[in-house]
Amino acid sequence: IALARVPAGIGETAIVQIRNREMPVKVTKPVFVRNGKAVA
Repeated sequence: IALARVPAGIGETAIVQIRNREMPVKVTKPVFVRNGKAVA
């Protein structure tokens, strides 16, 4: 799990480097959880 600030819109894809490997990722809105339930 990681959080990053990127200049891309929600739903777009990007390539990130993790331990010298390039991985495709999808930009999503962060979901916060309180007491086991998602909080908007």
